[in-house]
Amino acid sequence: MDYVEKYAPESFNDLILPGYLKEQLQEWKRKGEVPHLLLVSKVPGTGKSSLSKALIKELQTDGLFLNASLDSNIDTLRNTVSTFVKTRAFEGRKKIVVLDEADNLNSNSTQPALRGFIEAFQKNAKFILTANNPEKIIEPIKNRLFKIDFDILFTEHEKEIKKKIAQRLIEISKKEGKKIDKNSLKRIIKESYPSIRMAYTLLQKFHEVGDMAFEGGSYVEILSRIPGASFEELSQTAFMLSQRSPYTTMLNEAKKLDISDEIRYNLITRLAEYAYRDSSVPDRELNLLACLLEVKEILK
Repeated sequence: MDYVEKYAPESFNDLILPGYLKEQLQEWKRKGEVPHLLLVSKVPGTGKSSLSKALIKELQTDGLFLNASLDSNIDTLRNTVSTFVKTRAFEGRKKIVVLDEADNLNSNSTQPALRGFIEAFQKNAKFILTANNPEKIIEPIKNRLFKIDFDILFTEHEKEIKKKIAQRLIEISKKEGKKIDKNSLKRIIKESYPSIRMAYTLLQKFHEVGDMAFEGGSYVEILSRIPGASFEELSQTAFMLSQRSPYTTMLNEAKKLDISDEIRYNLITRLAEYAYRDSSVPDRELNLLACLLEVKEILK
């Protein structure tokens, strides 16, 4: 079993969040109710879904979890969601509906209908929306949601969160009967931050292969190796990079490569196009792999 699944948070205590936000979560638990939420982060693996699942478990209520990228049509609201929220949960508790990647919902049809659902069923249920691009959520919905921006949290509280990630990685290593040195711990956090999921993935790889876990290297090194990389190597690179937020960094690093201006401009243009697609595609890793295959051809 991979570490991401094996050590998935099960309670508020397991979540890697700033202390003040955990206190807010405990306050909602004491009240027995959470506000409608909008959880935002452009980087995957920061804990949006984990927070949603922990809220359902801590509040001891019924939850419905839908991936809006896959279930994005209005019929899902009319059928699945409507049926779920018509009644309250056990002991009169409000149910929780989680719409993951809600920014993929149609802003002309599904989102206006969702706004109506939030209003019509607020006595029975609370809605939690996660989004990579909150600007795609219509204002009438955003105005009804309490926003938690993970990108801001992980920037303003970087020192505190990195310390908590380090403590968690050390705990996991002890449970697995493995050792990890201080330098490797720092490197895992540096390579993965702010993605907690990526930190777990790198830790597992480090436990399995040691220092080879870092063979991906920096973005400059990765871009430099792409022309001679095999398809299998590109696939592994796509997986590793998809756990981060790669495009802006690769755009900057492309400027440093020893290539002609014509190739550089072509490369930057294509990277920008794939970065734009990244916010709406259902499979980010596949999009990134397609990008790397095209970059390989450009750099030839």
